[in-house]
Amino acid sequence: MTASEFRAQARKALAGKWGKVALTTLIYAILIIVLEFVLALIPVVGPIILTVITLPLSYGMIVTYVKIKNGEETTYTEFFTNGFNSFARAWKTSLWIFVKLLVPFLLVVVAYILVFVGAGMSLYSAMTVTSDSISPTGSIISIIGTVLLVIAMVYMTVKYFLYALSYFVLNDRQDLLPKQAVEESARLMQGHRGQFFWLCLSFIGWMILSVIAFGLGYLWVLPYIVITQAIFYEYLAGKKQNEPEIEINDDNNGDAIKENF
Repeated sequence: MTASEFRAQARKALAGKWGKVALTTLIYAILIIVLEFVLALIPVVGPIILTVITLPLSYGMIVTYVKIKNGEETTYTEFFTNGFNSFARAWKTSLWIFVKLLVPFLLVVVAYILVFVGAGMSLYSAMTVTSDSISPTGSIISIIGTVLLVIAMVYMTVKYFLYALSYFVLNDRQDLLPKQAVEESARLMQGHRGQFFWLCLSFIGWMILSVIAFGLGYLWVLPYIVITQAIFYEYLAGKKQNEPEIEINDDNNGDAIKENF
């Protein structure tokens, strides 16, 4: 299937439901804005609490969008209960994704350190010596850091696409542990990361229009994107259901699936 076909299926699933998903998204956005305002008043701890709360709420929105797509009855605030009923599962899934992305993440950190150290050395050299004897070492370090940063960001993005369907798997497969949901996402995405990339990229026009409309367009575009991705997940799950199953193991048994990169 092409990106346009996935989007067409999403629009079909949303027929007669655009108002409901837009209002649900608006209520979610207002709640997040209020939480940000209130928790910003609490130094240090406030941002941490916001992060802890926001993640399961975001997962709850995915669950709600999928229910609306499937024609199930939902309320405008159901994302709250959907998220917090799966609080631990959502957070464990996110932590497993972070573990899988730890190597590229560390490369990004190292790259930023090199860039800042190089810039600092160049600035110090320029301030303390004559122009005829300025050392190029800082500039070289900055260039190396910049190149490494680009490579690391590309590497992280490519690797992240393996786990992009983790939350859809988590919602669909209640029998799986969070780690297993992440690994199942990787299995499904093998050989399909490029297709998913182009699917995400196909929304760029809608996202630009949403920005031009002072962000109000996201009330419709966000559920449109999530539901399209949910359909993409269902397509891959159906396509690969007859393929040999990977052996998914918990923390105490065997090896995890073999991944690219």
